[in-house]
Order: sequence, then C-alpha cells, then structure tokens
Amino acid sequence: MENGRSGWNSQETSLTPANVKSNLAQLGSVKLPSNTPCTTQILYWENLNLKGSKNVLFCWTNADRNNANATAFAIDADSLAIIWAKYIGPQALWATHAPVIDENTKALYFIYKNNDDNGFNYLIGIDIMTGQMLPDSPKLINVTVPGTGDASVNGQLVFQNNGNPRIHQNSRTSLLLVNGLIIFGFAHNSDSFPYHGWIFSYRYNTQTMKFEQQGVFCTTPNAGLGGVWQGGQGISSDGKSIYFTTGNGDFNPAKESWSMAVMKLDLSLKLVDYFVPAKWKQWSNGDADVGNCGTALIPNSNYLVAGITKYGGFYLLDSTNLGKFNAQKDTCRQFIQVAGGASPGGNPVVYNAGSVSKIYAWSPGLNLFEFTFDPAKQLINTPPIGWNGDTGGGGLFITSNGQNNAILWAFGNRGKLYAFDASRPINAGPIFTGNLPSGPSSWGWPTVVNGKVYVPCGSGSIVVFGLH
Repeated sequence: MENGRSGWNSQETSLTPANVKSNLAQLGSVKLPSNTPCTTQILYWENLNLKGSKNVLFCWTNADRNNANATAFAIDADSLAIIWAKYIGPQALWATHAPVIDENTKALYFIYKNNDDNGFNYLIGIDIMTGQMLPDSPKLINVTVPGTGDASVNGQLVFQNNGNPRIHQNSRTSLLLVNGLIIFGFAHNSDSFPYHGWIFSYRYNTQTMKFEQQGVFCTTPNAGLGGVWQGGQGISSDGKSIYFTTGNGDFNPAKESWSMAVMKLDLSLKLVDYFVPAKWKQWSNGDADVGNCGTALIPNSNYLVAGITKYGGFYLLDSTNLGKFNAQKDTCRQFIQVAGGASPGGNPVVYNAGSVSKIYAWSPGLNLFEFTFDPAKQLINTPPIGWNGDTGGGGLFITSNGQNNAILWAFGNRGKLYAFDASRPINAGPIFTGNLPSGPSSWGWPTVVNGKVYVPCGSGSIVVFGLH
C-alpha cells in the first residue's frame, strides 16, 4: 500500500465493474516451494525487466508458527515462474509484516526474527536484481534508551538482550519507506512479557554499504506494554509526519507512557501530537486495544481514520490537531461505535469518490462496513452501511481509474475473493465471488494492479485472477 495506507490504487485502467462481473476468472496459481505462505501483501513492480521478466512480484514467507521457513521470492507476475528465491532461515511466530521496496536503490527490506520468541530481530536488505543480501545484512536491531520501565536495569532499557528478564519483541507492522527512511514498529511475540512498543528508523548508506540507525521511539520507557500492533498494517505517513496506534498498557504523559493512543511523530521520531480516548483505562484493563488496527489518511484532506478498535469503535481525527486527552470526553473529531467488540484485523481502506470519500472496514465477526466521509461537514455520515454476506473478516483493497470504475476487493478469511461495485452501496452485494484454497495465513491483502488480482493464501499458494 502507498504511504497514506489508504489501500487505493487509482491508476487501474483495465478492471471495471462491468468486465469484472462478466469476465473475471482465475488465471492460475503458484505454490511456493517452501510450502510456507506469504502472510501479508505481495509487492508488484511493473516494467522492471528482471532477468527477462517484465512485471515482477516480490514476497517473503513468514508463516504463523515457530521455526517456519523464511524465504524471499521474486516471481514473474505474468507466467508465475519463480525468478529467484533467497532462503533467510527459520522464522519466529507472528512475523506478520509486509516488506517495502526502495525503487531508487532497487532494494527489498523486511524484518526477520529467528527461530522463536527468544530469537533476535534483524533488518534485512536484498538486491532485487540479484536476489542476494545487501552488505551489512542481516543487521541486528538493538538500542539502549533511558527508562525505568519493565526489564530496565539501572535506569536503562535495552531493546534486545540476553539478560534476565529477557525483553520479548516482534515486528508486526508492515514497513514504511519515506524520504529514504525505513520505518517500522514492534510489539511482542506471543503474549510473552516483558515487552514495550517501539518505532525504529534506519537508512541504508549506499556509500558505506551500511545500515545506519536514524531514530528510535519507545512508547513506554518508564512502564510496560504499549505495543505497536496494527493487524499487520504499516505506519502511515503524509511525507512530513508518521501516524500509528498503540495497544493496552499505561497512559501517563508525565512518565512518557503512550499506550492506548493514536500517535503522531515527525520523521526524526520526535513526539508531535497524540489522541487518547477518555475511557482508555477501562478498555485497557479489558485488553481492548486502540491499536487493533492502523491508521488510514483520507486523500485530499487533513483527516485520518483509526479503527476498528478492539472495543468495536471507529475514530475520525484531524491530523493537524489529534486532540490529546480529556478525562471527561473524547477529544477526537468523531467516534462511531459499530459493535460491542472486534477481533484483531479490520484495517480500513479509503478512496476519494469525488464529493465524498468512502471508507471500508472488515473485522472478523462483524459486517463489512461502508462509511462516507463528507469533507464539507468534516464528519463521517452515520450509521454505516453493512454487508452481512460474510462476517469472517479479511483484507481490503480499492482500485479505480481516477474516480471512475471504483471496485472494492475483499480477501476473506473463509477463503473467498469478493469484488464490489463501489459506486453502489455495499449492501447491494458482490459483483464477483471467487473460491480460494484457503483464507490468508495471518493478515493478508489482495494486490490488484495492471488488470490482475494477486491473492496470498494461507495454503502456501498465490492465486491470480484476471479477465479471460
């Protein structure tokens, strides 16, 4: 997804609601040799011309179990032939993030955590033209910051160490690349304590061929928890600042504790602004995280959406003034309650439909919801429209040709691919339903580009749909 995390490809000229309804079909699939799935979004490069392949897919396998096979792949997007595969090693549970490509240096970046919960985290760069690791890969991710929180020693907090207690960290957010900075977040691995939330930024110096750490932000240096989860979604950016959400834990500005928050940092990872709901403590005590999902910036506006939260809510926030905290009432622009609670996942996507923007979210156990943001009123129209044809939840993506021929794509956890005509209310139902060998392994999104739909299934295969 692009850096605003809208999940919108506005340059799709081949697929229209009419031809998707009448002519979309499965074109083929590829089974990854590792027999381990790609658990997040597949990346696509058009007109790359890599070893004779014009259009190329990039992904890496990271599974949902310890000691799984972690391998990076380049795949011909048209023939589905594997161009190269680079084995990384045995992978830890819940490494659920998507990689990122730097188009200037033709490098693929992702985070690798080896073996299991006790493993270390590494930043890896791969030259996509050769399939080989960049010099200085794998780069151990580590830092020491001042803090008296969980697992600190003598006023210092170490990101990774072999001491006792051992800090448990795992990268759950897809990577962000902005102004040459590689930015990513951490929560914990599998309910192993102690842990904290972290944001890191690195830059790869092409002169020295080294990774250089540019910044670090710990959400709870003087407390604990506050993980950056986001259901696999990446940190969002408007090019000047970054936005992310945090999970349960302590909120206390005096202690620099930023749990249960929507956060805004500058690109040096310094705090700019935040929002915390009035009932944060009640929800935190019930493990009902604000940070169940990431944030999506609404195109052509100063607004962003965060949700669906684990307590079933949806926030509209002004990026120029997130609102901070008021114990008496929420200081956001708007809060919409759609359910009593929600399972992990359900990251929102949004596109500019002209006079309004449409927002979609799909969390397990809930309807697929459609919201409408009115820029004149600077509010989301309520109540949302819901489609109850599949309440399994899943990953969403939007395509259009400018503002025309908009299609919402939904990759369901129950093994279905749906396409909806976005010019119609969502409760009109899908115009296309495709069967898949399985749902996503973890949090997966379809990649829709150049007239084709690429779906990473939990069975270890990538299934491709297109016009026939």
